[in-house]
Amino acid sequence: MEVLLHWLVPRFSNNHRARLIQPTGILSLIGLLLCFHLVITGINRFHPEVLGFASNITVGDLVNFTNQERAQAGISSLALSDKLSQAAAAKAADMFAHQYWAHTGPTGSRSLG
Repeated sequence: MEVLLHWLVPRFSNNHRARLIQPTGILSLIGLLLCFHLVITGINRFHPEVLGFASNITVGDLVNFTNQERAQAGISSLALSDKLSQAAAAKAADMFAHQYWAHTGPTGSRSLG
């Protein structure tokens, strides 16, 4: 507790200036941030995969579970659309190929066409 007070609260032991705002404190913060950055960068370098997680749930199961919840909420059920399914599959393939998980691709694209 004393160490924390020494770093954060102006008092006699730190010359009435919180150690965190003194040059050594700022250098310590910069060092911690640099270490954090290096760790995150290292994780990303050795484990870059964003996607590729497999699941046992099928499209039919997903539609059935969704429709069960919708029925409980008093909402009409959904049906599969071949056109939307093809678009979703193409988007999923693009996200997997380019390792991102977002509506907007790494090049700024928002669609596949």
